[in-house]
Amino acid sequence: MIKQQTSWWVDTVLFIGFLVAFFLSFTGVELHQWIGVIGGILAAYHLLVHWEWVRAVGKRFSAKRQALGTLKLEGTDQVVTASQAGQLLTLWQAYQSLSNSDTSSQVELEALVKQI
Repeated sequence: MIKQQTSWWVDTVLFIGFLVAFFLSFTGVELHQWIGVIGGILAAYHLLVHWEWVRAVGKRFSAKRQALGTLKLEGTDQVVTASQAGQLLTLWQAYQSLSNSDTSSQVELEALVKQI
């Protein structure tokens, strides 16, 4: 509960700081710069606190790009068949599982990438 309240306050301060700093004529250069420095520190703190979410979104984005890339192969000599897509999906899921594991080695990941 405290983490959620802290996060809410950080978000609120960042938003208000952005709105105030946006109007340079309202704040002046010096206050504008200080708000920017404080906002940068708060934004870095916020990203570190929510790093697992940032990683999860990054992985989803990467997976969507991979799917789009597979679709763009349609009509080329590198087209992916349905059976190949099934195999690629299995290998990709194994790669995601191993990359999230603390016990997997880089050699295992490289071997999966080579198979893909």
